Amino acid sequence: MKKLLFSSLLVHFFCFSFSQSKTLNTISDSSIKNFISKKQILLTNKAKFKEHKEELEGASSFLINYNNKVYAVTAKHLLGEEMGIEPEINIKDLSKYYISWTMFPRIPINPKNDTVRIGKPTLNYEALNTDILLLEIVNINFNTTPLNPQFNLRTKGDKLYIVGCPYSQTNCRQNIYEISYDSYDPEPSMLNCIIKKKVELSGFSGAPVLDSKGNVVGVLTTAWEENKTRFVGVIFIKEIQKIK
Repeated sequence: MKKLLFSSLLVHFFCFSFSQSKTLNTISDSSIKNFISKKQILLTNKAKFKEHKEELEGASSFLINYNNKVYAVTAKHLLGEEMGIEPEINIKDLSKYYISWTMFPRIPINPKNDTVRIGKPTLNYEALNTDILLLEIVNINFNTTPLNPQFNLRTKGDKLYIVGCPYSQTNCRQNIYEISYDSYDPEPSMLNCIIKKKVELSGFSGAPVLDSKGNVVGVLTTAWEENKTRFVGVIFIKEIQKIK
């Protein structure tokens, strides 16, 4: 079994195919379909770092309500070579190299104003060893929806939903894809989920995974195939409780 990250435009060969999974127009669960259709959830990233020529540009992110405050969430591996960030930035040194970080819809209605601005990192990540970032927000300039976390572990067979956009869909704001929870791997705090339909996953790193009530249960970070079954790896959102 080989797990593969899928952040960058340069890693399309990590994806299963370019054909679509269930999208917003065909998903069977009407309640989650309606929730996604009315609210902008999916964001993408653009960041600059000192002593790094390449900018972080792309992948996925979202907002979350946590401890009576709104934060931004994405995948930690975006700070490495998967996004062209070389040398990789250790999470403990993020504030040292930070210049700017913004998040916005893949297709903003107002490109100049539809942004979430991230502040210089001050959170303590010492207890965290998993692939998740919780980032503090300076301001939000448009109507995007923070998600509420669900910290309860799933039951095998539960339906979950990825909110994401393939890079090849140039007019995509956000799609929804159905997956099913299979098992839990405690060491990386990962929800192992089965995705039956083929879907291009490049750029989905950091995408939110929701339950049927619209609560976020995790952050999509990786994918692999085992015994002809396709899996995606979702870092359990409960890990943000370790970040102070």
